[in-house]
Amino acid sequence: MTEVRIDKYLWSIRVFKTRSEATDACKGGKVRVNGNDIKPSRDVKVGDVLTYRIRVQNDAVDNSGRPVAADVTVTDIIPTGTTFKSASHDGNYDATNRTVTWNFTGDKKIAANASVVLTLEVYVDASAKGT
Repeated sequence: MTEVRIDKYLWSIRVFKTRSEATDACKGGKVRVNGNDIKPSRDVKVGDVLTYRIRVQNDAVDNSGRPVAADVTVTDIIPTGTTFKSASHDGNYDATNRTVTWNFTGDKKIAANASVVLTLEVYVDASAKGT
C-alpha cells in the first residue's frame, strides 16, 4: 500500500460496511489520523496512527423500569492490515484473537444513563490493502 483515501481504506479493511458509513464517521469526528480530525479525502499511509472512538451508552433498567448502573463488556476486533498501539480505559489487547476488551464491572460499572467514550489506536501496516 502506498497511499489511499481514509474513507476508502476504512471500508476496504471492513471497519465499516459501506464507504458512505466510513465517510460519515470521518466527517463526524469518530476517526483521527495521527491525532488529528480528518476529512474523508485525506490520504492514509503505512505508519499512520488511526484513532477510533467508540461510544458506549448504559440504558439498562431494573425490573421496575428504573435506570441502573450496569456491568458492561465491550470487545472490538483489530482490523487486518493494522497493528495495535493502545486502548483507553484499561482496554486489554489479546494478540492471538486480535481483539481489545474493556470490562466495566464491580466498582467500574457504567452509571445509569451515562456513557463512556473508548479510544483505540492502531498503526497502519505495510500489509494493509486500500483498493
